[in-house]
Amino acid sequence: MLGISGDIIFTLGHGVGILALVIAAYSFLVRGPQAGSRLADVLTGVIFGAAAVVSMHDTVGAAPDMVFDPRNMLIALAAPFGGPVAAAVGAGLAGAYRLSLGGPGIWAGSASILVAALAGLAFSRLFRPRDGAYRARDLALLGLVASLCQATVFLMPLDRALPAFERGVLPLTAVTVAGVMALGLALGSTRRRLIVEARNKERDALFQAIFHNTADCFYLSRREAAGRYTLYDANAAALAKLGRSREDAIGRDLADLYPAAIAAKIVGDLERCALSREVQHFEDNQGGLQSWEISLVPIPGADGEVKYIHGSSRDITWRVMAEARLKDAATTDMLTGLSNRRAFHETASAAVTQAFRQRRPLAALMIDTDHFKAINDRHGHDVGDVVLVALADTLRRQARQGDLLARLGGEEFALIMPATDEVDAAVMAERVRLAVESTPILTRAGHLRLTVSVGVAALGPTMTTLDQLLQGADQALYRAKRDGRNLVRVAGCHPAPASGPAPAPVGAEVIDLDEYARRCRNSRLTQL
Repeated sequence: MLGISGDIIFTLGHGVGILALVIAAYSFLVRGPQAGSRLADVLTGVIFGAAAVVSMHDTVGAAPDMVFDPRNMLIALAAPFGGPVAAAVGAGLAGAYRLSLGGPGIWAGSASILVAALAGLAFSRLFRPRDGAYRARDLALLGLVASLCQATVFLMPLDRALPAFERGVLPLTAVTVAGVMALGLALGSTRRRLIVEARNKERDALFQAIFHNTADCFYLSRREAAGRYTLYDANAAALAKLGRSREDAIGRDLADLYPAAIAAKIVGDLERCALSREVQHFEDNQGGLQSWEISLVPIPGADGEVKYIHGSSRDITWRVMAEARLKDAATTDMLTGLSNRRAFHETASAAVTQAFRQRRPLAALMIDTDHFKAINDRHGHDVGDVVLVALADTLRRQARQGDLLARLGGEEFALIMPATDEVDAAVMAERVRLAVESTPILTRAGHLRLTVSVGVAALGPTMTTLDQLLQGADQALYRAKRDGRNLVRVAGCHPAPASGPAPAPVGAEVIDLDEYARRCRNSRLTQL
């Protein structure tokens, strides 16, 4: 037993050289242009078969006229790493050579090659490699199954088979299992490395295809030092936006590629991204001329410090304009161009709340055209639309900066006037009424005259919200309609005159303008 073990160790030393040659040849083959083809499978079989033939010259004597060699571990691995074609070619070469050697173990040796090939085929069907490599325990099982080939020794006469089996089975089984594991792990590592390289190459190709062919502007900046960046790479869209060729742009300092103000902003954005180590998303309207959606991604180097920043810029001018149009459509009256009821209530509510909290005056006018239905019935709705547009223009000219003018619907308009008490509001209402009355409107039906009725309300103890303010102005407006139209009426609490006894409070009652003027005869209202 000691003698045969020594022979095995000696043979194993020779086998290491064979295994190294197999690994080198296999690595060269799978890296070549024929990798993955049927020819590659055939050549894999040739590699394993040739190695098995060579290994038959490194034998271990187990009995007189009887030897063992490591051919079976090579044949067993042909199918897992080359498929059925490689197994058939490898087994065919090894079997043919064994038959040519002859001797008393010819049939046992040939049968062992066939069994090893079948074991490898079964293994390749039952076990799937992960990223090209098999697990060590799976390879150990293959080696154990391949060791069963030694049972083919019983194809020889029993008096020769028993001594050979008893003397060589245990050490040769261990050698076979170890050899299959060692060679299988080495080949699997080679194949896994190649698969990873292929994946990385494919990913790089995909990245380059996306990077250089997308319509968005893609660029890669290299951080040379704090606050200093060079353009490492850029796609065609980015170069077109920059207005430079690749030869003129790549590798240059960003400060040399842009005007000073723009370069300072870009470098500032990149530096914030590098220092925060977080992806940055923001929009840049570039002075209102064009809008861009920008993303910056920090890429650390081997030392953990940010070395590169990948940037992408997408032109979203069309989207910003569309959003602006949608916002206008949601907040603007399409006929007159004034704020609509929704926008009016949102803005006016905030203005009223702020004025009430800060104890500042604020007033509201409700303006309604007189006999507008008659205009529509007599001249048509198209003429009515022209009248409303003309009225909106007149009101717009009368409104002050900071006032909120809106069309609430139909022929009804509202005007919110911050920093205005009810006396000034009544003055403004009369000015509006006179402006409308004195402005003829040119239509297809000729020049039309229009009048309006106006209701006035101001913030006070009984009017503290927008709804209360508009309700008071509505009451005053309806009073103006009832009193004959083309009038101004005021609702709400009234200030004391500048001199003389104070009038009794009238709460939220509606009074006519003449009575209001009489009560405020010493105020600016008497100037009407």
